[in-house]
Amino acid sequence: MSYRLSQNYAWDTLLPLGQGATSKVFKGFSRMNGEDVAVKVFTHAGQMRPFDVQIREYKVMDMLNHENIVRLLAIEEEQNTHDRAIVMELSNCGSLYTLLDDSSNAFGLDEDEFLLVLSHVTAGMKHLRENGIVHRDIKPGNILLYKKEDGKSVYKLTDFGAAKQLENEEEQFMSLYGTEEYLVKTLHTIVSYAYYILTLRWYGRIN
Repeated sequence: MSYRLSQNYAWDTLLPLGQGATSKVFKGFSRMNGEDVAVKVFTHAGQMRPFDVQIREYKVMDMLNHENIVRLLAIEEEQNTHDRAIVMELSNCGSLYTLLDDSSNAFGLDEDEFLLVLSHVTAGMKHLRENGIVHRDIKPGNILLYKKEDGKSVYKLTDFGAAKQLENEEEQFMSLYGTEEYLVKTLHTIVSYAYYILTLRWYGRIN
């Protein structure tokens, strides 16, 4: 049976919407009213992370309430495994990545749509900043597109698995997070080189 159940939701493991290194997202629905939802469940690798890292995404999403950020609906447990699942509103038009990948956008979005994306992403990021949160993995695949009943587009930030709440304005990150292709090239080069040097030093000490 491909369906998994929690107390209030069901999702079909044969209908994946996407996946990353530590989680998979499936299309599901509410067992109460039939509303379509997106359900994020963690892979074995995701469940092996420290507990505070696992719950960080839940805590971050629970703090946010903005039109340009994907809405958290519930935190559920799968009935058999008791694995946690994040239930979110379902995008009805995919992501910015799928939009850009469409042949009709081979030369990019038209100016009005581009400015709309920029406006909505900026508004979402402003809300994050107001709550002291850094996303750390903004890319086309993590910007979902919703179409309202009047046909208007709304872009929303999603996937807060790498997000972190700042303790204060001066706090600095010492770890490298995000998708390699979308990292600032200089930062990625510096961190990679530092890791290489430290690895050589460590190797030299044990040989």
